[in-house]
Order: sequence, then structure tokens, then C-alpha cells
Amino acid sequence: MLPDVLDRSWYGGTVRTWLIAVAIAAGVSALLLLARRFVAARLAKSAERTQTPLDDLVVELVRRTRGYVIVALSVAASAHLLRMSPAVERWVDRAAKVVLLLQVGIWGSALIAFWVRRYVDQRGGGQEAASRATAYALSFFGRILLWAFVVVMVLEAMGYEARALVTGLGIGGVAVALAAQNVLGDLFAALAIYLDKPFVVGDAITVDSYQGKVEHIGLKTTRIRSQSGEQIVFSNSELLKRVVRNYRRLYERRGFFVFAVALETPAEQLARIPTTVRECVERHGTLVRFGRSHLSAITDTGARFETEYFVLDPAYDRFLDTQQAIYLDLLTRFRADGIRMTAV
Repeated sequence: MLPDVLDRSWYGGTVRTWLIAVAIAAGVSALLLLARRFVAARLAKSAERTQTPLDDLVVELVRRTRGYVIVALSVAASAHLLRMSPAVERWVDRAAKVVLLLQVGIWGSALIAFWVRRYVDQRGGGQEAASRATAYALSFFGRILLWAFVVVMVLEAMGYEARALVTGLGIGGVAVALAAQNVLGDLFAALAIYLDKPFVVGDAITVDSYQGKVEHIGLKTTRIRSQSGEQIVFSNSELLKRVVRNYRRLYERRGFFVFAVALETPAEQLARIPTTVRECVERHGTLVRFGRSHLSAITDTGARFETEYFVLDPAYDRFLDTQQAIYLDLLTRFRADGIRMTAV
């Protein structure tokens, strides 16, 4: 009687065939699950001894491989191996495609999360807080796009027409984009700031007539702490439309001043003035580089000189200290030489 039961047809295949398929699928699934655990353990030990991120990523992907995906692929392989009915094979193939697409989505999410973790670890704290926040936001939108693609592919794999859904989503997306264009403009501007880095948190910048240190770079606004203490808030899109001067990236500061001496000053003394100015500038050593000093004009009020020099330390307070010292040295030398200064 048992052989008769085993030979009965059931959903396009005999009971014997179904039992063999289940046994094969169970055996293959068990072997693959054990292999996954073994490979993950070995790779994890190997990753602990190396500094490269690639092996850490491989361990993460192996661990994110779901058991039901392995089972589904084993069932699909056993169904084709035993040549079951076309209807059964078709449904098994569809189910395998669906779970495989879901697994692709999980792997993609793992890749995005791994990238964000590495980026945050490399940036640490403090200065790059805004970049880290932007990275998290980008990863969120990246996951949304990834899973939207996976859902469309799953519908296609299940035999549904996804074009109408994609068209509807496209029209809805355009409507949402039009309604929230200001917010999206600031969001994309934040992305541009994140990628191009015209400034980072802590930089001293000037925007139009506003000057201060960058305190926060968000998804919609950038906040600057002014020299007088108040906080100035710019929308990201408007900020990128303006000229931004980043003083933190100065490698030197240019100093330029004009003075005039009385016309009765002897020509010999006038000829020595550029040398005197150069000596006052160069006595500050390697901190200052002398540019030029020349008699530029003779007017009714006096003989006018122009001087240019460079302070090699970009700190503004150091520049002011150096400029003050040069002015005082120059006044002392002029008084010692009996040179009288006049209005420019």
C-alpha cells in the first residue's frame, strides 16, 4: 500500500518526488547554513588580525545572509533537479527570485551602513559633526531609493505590471518635489557643502557683511557665531549663492599701508626711506616677508610712499600684532632721523 501512496500524483509531481525534493532541500540547506556559520567565524577571526576594511565588509555581508534565502534557493535547485511540473517550477522560481531580491536589499543596506560607520569613525568628533549628520541623512535616503527599487523588482518577479506603479510614483514625486522645492534645495545644498567642503565647522568665514565662525552645518541651515556674539542663520541654498571668504584656509596675510612725509625732507633721506621700511619689516625674522616699498607720488601735502609685506602666520591677531610692531618701529626711526610725517 505504501508504494501506491508514494506514486500518487500531487501538484504536478508524485509523493515520492516531493519527499525526495524535501530531503534534498533540507540537506542542502543544512550544509549551507553550517558553511555560512563556519565561514563567518573564520573570516571574523581573520578580520581581527588585519586593518583593511574589505574583510570586515565581507564578514558583515556573510552575517547578513538570511537563512530563508538559503532555504529558498535550495528548494528551487531541488525542484529543477527532479524536473517537477512546469507550474511548480514557475512558482518556486518566483519565490526564489523574491527572496533573492530581498537579500540584495539587505546586502545593499549593509553596504550603506558599513560606509557610514567607517566615515563616522574616520571623522571622529568635534569638527566634522555636520559631515557625519549629513552622512547619516544620505544613508537614509539611499536606503529609501534602494528598497523602492527592490519593491519594483519584486512586483515584476511576481508577475505584476509595475510600470503603472512606477509612473504613479514618478508623478507623485514630481508633485512632492514642487511642493517642497525650498526644502529640497537646502538639502541638495547641504549635500554640495558635504562633498565640496567650502568650509567646515570651526572655520572663520565672511558672507557679505557678516563674519564669524561656523558653528553648525545642518540639512537645511548653516549657523555662524558672529564676533559680537549673536548667531546668524543662513539657509544652505542661499549661502551657496553668495561669495564666502574662508579665512581659516589662509596661508599668509597681505599687509599694505601708505604714508607721506613732508616735502622739505632732503632727497637723500627720501631715498633711504624704503630701506628703513624694509629694515623695520625684516626685523621680525621668518614671520614676515617683505614685498616692496616705493615713493609712489608727490602731492601738495607731501611725498607719498606705498609699502607691501606678508605675514606668514594666517592668525588675525598675529597679523595685527606684527602690523602694530612695524608701525611703532617706523615711527621711532622717523623721529630719530628727524623725518616729519604729513597727511596722505
